[in-house]
Amino acid sequence: MSTSRSSSQGIPEGRASGEGYISKQHSWFQALALMLAIAAAVGVALYTLRPPDVVPTNAPTTEFSAERAMEDLEAIADEPRPVGSQEHAQMREYLLAQIRAL
Repeated sequence: MSTSRSSSQGIPEGRASGEGYISKQHSWFQALALMLAIAAAVGVALYTLRPPDVVPTNAPTTEFSAERAMEDLEAIADEPRPVGSQEHAQMREYLLAQIRAL
């Protein structure tokens, strides 16, 4: 048999005063704070994952420009160039010339 004492309502004595229980209002504020913290964390994560601003073609050559890269990409990907073909050799020379120009 248990030796714990109970109040007149049958609640264990330590719990009768509300010790150990969280009020509904207090738990609502905790849930709200948790949701706000999660929303803030998601917002920060999404902000850090955004792509960088587009740099125009006339930007300094020390900066990467997606528009300049697109010009080379269009030249490279405009047609298939099987390995060993004349087109493949020409593209190799084009790429080497672009690298040397850096």
